[in-house]
Amino acid sequence: MKTKYEDIVGLRNHLLNAILLVAATLGIPSLGISLSRAMFMGWQPVMTVQILILIALWLLWLGRKRISYIARAISLMVIFWVVTYGGLLQFGLIAGSKLFAPLYTLLCVFLFDFPLAGWLMVINILSMALLGFVATQHWVKFDVDYQVYAYHPLPWLNVIWNLFAFNSIIAFLSWRMLERLRNNEEQARANADYLQKITANVPGVIYQYLLRADGSSCLPYASSKLLDLLGVAPDQVVDDAEPLFAITHSDDLPAIKHLIAKSARQCEVFRAEFRVLHPEHGSRWISCHATPERVENGATLWHGFFTDISRQKANEAELEENKALFQRLFERLPMPLGVVNRHGRIVELNSRFIQTFGYTNAEVVTLDDWWPLAFPEPLYRQQAMAIWEDALRDAQENGSDIQGLEYRITDKRGKIRTMVVSGITLDDGFLATFFDVTERKEAEQTLQASESRFRQLVENSPVAYLALDISGYILDTNDKLCQMLGYRYEDLLDRHFNELSDPNYPIDFIDHFIDLQQMGSLPTGQELHLRHHDGGTLIALLEWGIQLDVDGQFVQCHCVLHDISERKRMENALLEAKMAAESANSAKSMFLNSMSHELRTPLNVIIGFAERLNIGEPEPLLALQQEPVAYILKAGRQLLTLVDDVLDLARIESGNLELFIEPVRLQGVLDDVMTYFKGLAAQRHIELLIVDGAQLSVRADACRLRQIIQNLVSNAVKYNRENGRVTILCQKTDGKVRICVEDTGLGIQENLQSELFQPFQRLGAETTHIEGTGIGLVICRYLLEAMDGSIGFNSEPGVGSQFWLELPSAEAAAEAFPASADTHLI
Repeated sequence: MKTKYEDIVGLRNHLLNAILLVAATLGIPSLGISLSRAMFMGWQPVMTVQILILIALWLLWLGRKRISYIARAISLMVIFWVVTYGGLLQFGLIAGSKLFAPLYTLLCVFLFDFPLAGWLMVINILSMALLGFVATQHWVKFDVDYQVYAYHPLPWLNVIWNLFAFNSIIAFLSWRMLERLRNNEEQARANADYLQKITANVPGVIYQYLLRADGSSCLPYASSKLLDLLGVAPDQVVDDAEPLFAITHSDDLPAIKHLIAKSARQCEVFRAEFRVLHPEHGSRWISCHATPERVENGATLWHGFFTDISRQKANEAELEENKALFQRLFERLPMPLGVVNRHGRIVELNSRFIQTFGYTNAEVVTLDDWWPLAFPEPLYRQQAMAIWEDALRDAQENGSDIQGLEYRITDKRGKIRTMVVSGITLDDGFLATFFDVTERKEAEQTLQASESRFRQLVENSPVAYLALDISGYILDTNDKLCQMLGYRYEDLLDRHFNELSDPNYPIDFIDHFIDLQQMGSLPTGQELHLRHHDGGTLIALLEWGIQLDVDGQFVQCHCVLHDISERKRMENALLEAKMAAESANSAKSMFLNSMSHELRTPLNVIIGFAERLNIGEPEPLLALQQEPVAYILKAGRQLLTLVDDVLDLARIESGNLELFIEPVRLQGVLDDVMTYFKGLAAQRHIELLIVDGAQLSVRADACRLRQIIQNLVSNAVKYNRENGRVTILCQKTDGKVRICVEDTGLGIQENLQSELFQPFQRLGAETTHIEGTGIGLVICRYLLEAMDGSIGFNSEPGVGSQFWLELPSAEAAAEAFPASADTHLI
């Protein structure tokens, strides 16, 4: 189990950060007090030093994640040394900063290992000794008047000795404390290793699950088998259990969370069986058992274990399937069946029994009810009962089945049927089967007719057919297969199917006959490369199924072959054409990307010089020159916008455009857009309005979202009428936020609306004075799809257009995806 601090290094780092924060915080009022003394003492150099020290402390604390530990620790010691001896240089022995000297020693022991800590303490003592020597020689002048006390060697010697003694005691106690901490840490690691060795041999995962009061959860401890069982390492869930919930089957997750909440609420044992999706082994069934306890801060801690019950679930499913199969067979077998227990009670009769004899379970509850009804003649009934009882007794004693016994049985309608009755002994009785011999000939004739019809169907079938035995030898075929492969019928019989395959593409499905027979599964199809009698090769689609007998044994494999050689050639041709098109598209994107960068450099130079001329550098322009320069600047910016759009489109198509998805408040984006277009809208007397919903937030790339809305608002202003209106409305529906930009322009003709999102398509506006490139909406659509959004529009000619975009709501996304931001390429 991990503690708050992994080891002594983590403890020291935490202690250093705390000291920096406290020292920086306490330094603020200390600086205020020091600066206030300047009113009656005058400005002193030490006050400047204090300001620099305070700034250094805050920079060290704020940079705790970027600056290394040793750099921050050494910097702190330097600051304490400056504070200590700066005060002593100013005031001498009465300076309060001398208290920092023992604190300096204490920090040396806590923050550094020996011998570095020892050298720092020696520097501290030598510094004090040096300062005392300098003071006794009158080389320094203190800011207070205590001539006898300050310059006598005995007080300084006393301070040096006390400092040495005090430092020695603090160093000894601190060292002992750290040694004890190290010993405890080593013991904890030894205990953890011992526990790990024990749990490594436990058939399952031992774990602790912590549900915090705020609803978050984690696994403070999980044995190493968690990775093998669930595909999640213990380190991944020590702070957050979300990776564990992420692999839980979506159909089981709501029930699991409900049971956890119920167990936490009622403090009752948690038991559950659920499925997980192992990243390597697929779906697994897991059994979980845990006991909860209340811990501090309103949290609940469970102690329990996971076990893999996939095999048990598979066995249960197989057992249920076998039961269902038996029930289906029992009901659907075309012969009367009856199950009788050891006490002579008739447990169940199938529908064929009721149909054949006319008796239901209610009419024949026991064998005592059955015998008089089926055998109304007393003497024959006695003989039949005696024969059956003897056969049943022999079968039970020998552990065998009852062989067929012929009886004349009277049904409910009074018709006498000659039946062959057999029995299968069970643990708790027997299963009786009835075979109607009187209809055997009719059944045989029907079977012969059925076989004849099947043969005709095979021979006249428009598809190739063949039958294989369990070893893969051909038992039967039709003329269509002979025509397909160029063989005669007699040449194919008793020939192994593998002999017909292309040597470069061996046939392997025959090897799976026995496995498929045991699993009861059938394939859906397989492509084969077959060799024609003339040496050519053809491709055929094989569809096949296994025929089993009543005992579930393999009879033969029925195969149907479709010649798909022509289709495969067409598919290969289409694939080559697709690859060529993709290659051409990739080359186009690379060309656009390269050319866009090549154009930006001279454009930036043109725009830069035009801007300098426009602002009057190196000298103001003449009135005649101002308009051409303005045209140059306007045209350059328009062309740069076009290049940027082309570059964005090339990046999108080449998959190199990076997006930073994060929660974005619409208020700031919409305010920026409205400010940007305020001047343009005012020129045409167009009113810009934000109706509602600006307080909503979405998950998107803030820069790209601003670009999309700017594009829509720009179009709404450019294609609007004079004195028109542009309205922005935001609303939230079903976890999405819809942003609508509505204008009162001329609208879009219905016959042109299908071409709106095509690259470089301006729907006839290219012949007008309205500026544009025709790729802005295309980029908007690509960007929105990459941010899990969408875009659409409604337009009515003569009335106006409404363009809308939808993005995931930040609130809804936060519930499903706790991570605040992610970066990806499109």
